[in-house]
Amino acid sequence: MNKQNGTTPRLIQESEKAHMLTIPFVFSRVIARISMDEKNTLTSTMKQYGVGGSEYPVLLALLAGEMQGIKGVSQLEISCAVARDPALTSRAVRQLESKGLVKIEQDESRKSRNSIVLTDEGKKVARVAYTKTEDWNNKALNTLEADQRKVLEDALETILEKMLPIS
Repeated sequence: MNKQNGTTPRLIQESEKAHMLTIPFVFSRVIARISMDEKNTLTSTMKQYGVGGSEYPVLLALLAGEMQGIKGVSQLEISCAVARDPALTSRAVRQLESKGLVKIEQDESRKSRNSIVLTDEGKKVARVAYTKTEDWNNKALNTLEADQRKVLEDALETILEKMLPIS
C-alpha cells in the first residue's frame, strides 16, 4: 500500500495476478521446477567431464542397461528410455562417441542393427552421473516421511501409466 495516496503499487498488483494465474497449473509447475533443479544439478556436474545436458541421459540409460545385464542397446531403445526424439538421441550418441564415452558396434544377435555400448571411460562418467542422480533423488525424497514417499511414488506411477502408456 502506497502511504502517500493509499493505492497498491502496480508491480505488486501484477505479481499478485501472476501468482493467481499459476494456481490452475500448480501440479505441472511443481513438476517442472523439480525437474529443472535436478537437470541443473546434473548439468553442472557433467560439465566437468565435457558432457552436455542432452548427453548424460544417454549415459544413464546405457549404464542402467548394463546394471541389468544388457550390453548394448539401439538408438531407438535409448530414445524410448530417455523419452527423447530419435534425432536428438542420434546427435547425443555421435557427440559421446567423438568424446570416447560410447562406441557403436554391430549387434551380434541382429547383424542389421547397431548397438551403443559404454567405453571404460564412459562407464566412469556414467557412474558419476548415476551417483549424482541418486544423491539428488535421496535428498529430495528425504524431505518426506516413508508413507508420503510411498503415496507419491504410487501416484506418479499411476499418472505415468495412464497418461503415457507403453505401447
